[in-house]
Amino acid sequence: MKRALLIAFAALAVACGGPPAPAGAAAVVNGDVVTTGRYDLLVSSARLRIERSGVQRVDWDSARGRTRLREIQAQALRLAVRNAVIEQLARRGGVQVGGADLDRALTALEGVSGGAQQLDQRLDMEGLTRDQYRTLLRDTLLDRELRAGDERYDQHLADALRRAGVRAYVGPCASDHQYPRCVDGH
Repeated sequence: MKRALLIAFAALAVACGGPPAPAGAAAVVNGDVVTTGRYDLLVSSARLRIERSGVQRVDWDSARGRTRLREIQAQALRLAVRNAVIEQLARRGGVQVGGADLDRALTALEGVSGGAQQLDQRLDMEGLTRDQYRTLLRDTLLDRELRAGDERYDQHLADALRRAGVRAYVGPCASDHQYPRCVDGH
């Protein structure tokens, strides 16, 4: 009886796209959880940038708006997966970005932005707090460090992304968790 229940559960899990998402997971990349908070931050920031650009008003409830939102969600998921793989490559390579590195980068950004207040205004336009921006900036700095230490970094990153085991649970992958198929629409 137990064996029959296990087989039935396994068949149901496969039919429904696999095991349920771990709590708070937007995706799992090679066993590492990408949080829904990180994904939501990427989506909301992109939406806000579009809304505040003033180029074109977006009615998110229209067919065109829903299509645009799906594109934003797919892009956010791709970026979140890419950043997770970069984090994994950095761990394997012993590359670290700490608080002091982030402080130096933020000070440099303040300098080119015209000061702390101007940087904060720019971040506000993108719907980001400084802490949220620090989180995203860390990804950028890890990418930069890895790139500086590896002349074939782009190829190594592309290979790692291709080999990555990814299950995604949000946006365009809410019902089909097979990444990248669920974001590519195939």
